[in-house]
Amino acid sequence: MMVLVMHTILLNIFYNVIIDIFNFPAEKIYTDYVVIFAATMIGVIIPLLIAKKFGRLPVLKYFCA
Repeated sequence: MMVLVMHTILLNIFYNVIIDIFNFPAEKIYTDYVVIFAATMIGVIIPLLIAKKFGRLPVLKYFCA
């Protein structure tokens, strides 16, 4: 559950950073496959790293092994 919750939060933060700081057009974020793929990878990898460091739940061992 922690990975799923953090995935959405980090993905939204990532999109807002790209739009605001880099002046990237918002319409390209939702249509450009490279940006969508990169955002999804970042949104999955970062929560897994956090879960590996701080997660002590037995379920997380399957995702963080």
